[in-house]
Amino acid sequence: MDMIGKKNLCGYFDELAFTHKDKIAVICEDISGKISSLSYKSLNEKINQTANLLKSIGVKKDDLVIIHLTNSLEYILSLMAIAKLGAVAVPINANYVYADTLFIVQKTKPTLVITQSEFVKIYEEIDEKKYEFKNDK
Repeated sequence: MDMIGKKNLCGYFDELAFTHKDKIAVICEDISGKISSLSYKSLNEKINQTANLLKSIGVKKDDLVIIHLTNSLEYILSLMAIAKLGAVAVPINANYVYADTLFIVQKTKPTLVITQSEFVKIYEEIDEKKYEFKNDK
């Protein structure tokens, strides 16, 4: 994880959440045009919730986790939560087709894929071809 001074990115963000509590940290517009924003404090709380969820399903330090999402608040939460756990985010461009995605999945052997409904079919096809993810038994 990159260092900023003597802190890593997540430590620096924790400090920002403490010092800038109610200031706007992020503004997102979803595909339907709905705009939402979160304060530093709220964003950090959601990042921590997401990190705890990922940890509860077995994601740990150095695990590779694919993020296949469009630009969204969920993308930011996933990326930062993965970093807080010390895992490694493997972003996949939302415009990638099956072959590109399959190549990345085969090369990274991810522990987990975080995706959204419009991309599930890609991973179902990969599953049908019996590609096994790292934690599959």
